[in-house]
Amino acid sequence: MTILSARRLGTVQRPTPGAYATRGGTYGVGQFGHSWDGWTLGMQSGWSDPGQTLTPQGFLLPGNNSYAWRDDHRPVQRIQLQMQASVLGDLFFGCDATGAGMMFRIDTRPSSPTGFAATSSWTAWNSPVSGPTAVANRWYDVTVDLGTTEARATVVGPSSHSVITTAYTAQGSAIGLQGDGGGGQTVYRNLTVYV
Repeated sequence: MTILSARRLGTVQRPTPGAYATRGGTYGVGQFGHSWDGWTLGMQSGWSDPGQTLTPQGFLLPGNNSYAWRDDHRPVQRIQLQMQASVLGDLFFGCDATGAGMMFRIDTRPSSPTGFAATSSWTAWNSPVSGPTAVANRWYDVTVDLGTTEARATVVGPSSHSVITTAYTAQGSAIGLQGDGGGGQTVYRNLTVYV
């Protein structure tokens, strides 16, 4: 795994917090939540101005048609971020340009699990079949490690720690954030991607 940053620690480089790390350095913004530069946006009606989705807490994505994606065209090995959902929200990874691939979902609905599911586009997906239920409006630290045949999510919440695994095959190298919403919204912050 290549971990990059402007500062070195021995021979290992650490990523700048909140940046999208690449083999050539970092790009995007240092603190995730201040700019959509480098992202392709699909916005819900009434949210056509990307500036409406920037909050002091991070990127706010409401509703099923609010999403953002980017592709560095390099295999992603790890994604770290914080997610807070009033209902549910999705992190896409290993996707092609249409959004077909996999997602990790934080879900707060009583009978709906937090976990992995397949996606067929940025706005169409399956639901996770197993995993814990998250608590609404609480921050969760999420780390998704991607191997060649398995994805593993480590989720740390206010009073919980879960590890969830699934079979995984990348269909591309794009990542995405999907508001999904289920009638609510999701806030994302401190995104770091390792390639």
